[in-house]
Amino acid sequence: MNQKTLSYIKNNPMIYRYLRDYSYEYLYLFRDDNYIETVEKESKKLYHEPIERKLEKLQKNINLINTFINIMDK
Repeated sequence: MNQKTLSYIKNNPMIYRYLRDYSYEYLYLFRDDNYIETVEKESKKLYHEPIERKLEKLQKNINLINTFINIMDK
């Protein structure tokens, strides 16, 4: 892996987080510097959730909290 790729990883928090979670990807990066493009695509796919999915998660969390509150009130 060259210095340019290393600095790109350090300056991009999304890719850095992805590589921390999936450290085996470093193996491929050491073999091929162009693999950073694949890592970037995967990290965007994993960490950039659509707004609909975020809203669904929020709604589920609110429903869970409501359920706990209802159980505590009884």
